[in-house]
Amino acid sequence: MEQPVTLAADIAWQARLVAAQPGDPGALLTLGLMLYRAGRLAEAAWVCDRLAGLAPDHPGGLWLSARLAGDAGDWARAHRLLERVLQAPGLSPDQRAESLLLIGDARDALGDHAGALAAAIAGKAIQRAHFAALAAAHEPEAARYRRITAWFGNHDLPPTDPRSVSPAPARHVFLLGFPRSGTTLLEQILVGHGDVRTLEEAPTLIAAQRAFLDDAAGCAQLCALDARAIAAWRERYWRDVAALGGLRPGDDPATTLFIDKAPAGTQWLPIIARLFPEARVLFALRDPRSVVLGCLRSAFAMNALTYAFTTLADAADCYAASMAMAAQLRARVSLAIHDVRHEALVADPHAGLADVAAFVGLVPDPAMLDVAATMARRVVLTPSAPQLRGGISTRGLDRWRHYETGLQPVLPVLQPWIDRLGYGGPGAGLEIRT
Repeated sequence: MEQPVTLAADIAWQARLVAAQPGDPGALLTLGLMLYRAGRLAEAAWVCDRLAGLAPDHPGGLWLSARLAGDAGDWARAHRLLERVLQAPGLSPDQRAESLLLIGDARDALGDHAGALAAAIAGKAIQRAHFAALAAAHEPEAARYRRITAWFGNHDLPPTDPRSVSPAPARHVFLLGFPRSGTTLLEQILVGHGDVRTLEEAPTLIAAQRAFLDDAAGCAQLCALDARAIAAWRERYWRDVAALGGLRPGDDPATTLFIDKAPAGTQWLPIIARLFPEARVLFALRDPRSVVLGCLRSAFAMNALTYAFTTLADAADCYAASMAMAAQLRARVSLAIHDVRHEALVADPHAGLADVAAFVGLVPDPAMLDVAATMARRVVLTPSAPQLRGGISTRGLDRWRHYETGLQPVLPVLQPWIDRLGYGGPGAGLEIRT
């Protein structure tokens, strides 16, 4: 994970390299991409202008210019630039796929929803083919979720007494759910409070995941952990959090609230219950149609989970498997879990903030809702970062309605969760707890 201090140092180093090699388009593009990731958009635009003077048809420069144009709302210009990118010879599969996904965003903004879906499907098809060999070597994510669900459905998870564990260096919250469910917005609201620290999708529990969730033997080992082993895993976790910059020297354990944001971390619930029984869990919910459509249309770094997002069918299947896993695990663990519905949060941010703050033990501050100001101070690398730079908005809540025809093939998979989560009309359930 790229931390703000590290990224700032990298930018400074790259700027010196550009100064030493002013005619190198590659060095200039790297600087522009770094500035964009850091949210320094005006500087990134200046780099794009300079790059256009050196190499007007450079595909990387055209792509970054298109990204900036889209962020500024000029999607027509973005679309024109991206068409030039796709005409460039020698594009890598990654470059072509990301350009098609961004063209999909442009077409969506311009009202061409059929064209937007076609571009997204084409881009993800390239990624699927490009990473097929790597994916074949790993357990598919939906299969993994079903295996975990089946194992813990047949075995009891012994509770860990919160009084038996050593004090943590901060109050502790996990932010879980599923990608594109609104976790980034919720994180940015909470981190606007001075006592909140957070890590954005850092590998804080990846070692525990590999040890305890990769096979049945690991699951059994998790259930069998004794107090000494639990203490060792807790110490390792907090050491990693500190090394990743999640906590600062001098943070008061009594007032500091650390939020471990992991939208793909729902499978961690048994680990959290065993190692961190005192932790609280925020669980992000959003209309399943919005979630799955967003997973297809978004550009993600590729891994076992995001490979499932390369087709609409696999994305829907993975979502359904994850939610079924969540429902079962939540019924079997002794954790404080609170659902946060994305639609309700953006419709009434003050009420949503008050609700969440009460659960995690914060005194709400209205400044926490100035997400644009918070984003300007932080490095946020998730796909929703460009939208959130404009602040909290209800735009996009019902975007899936423009894609109803395209979503029809996966509705049989999603409909049970549409109904169960309360998105299917009056009388539907509102929680996934069983």
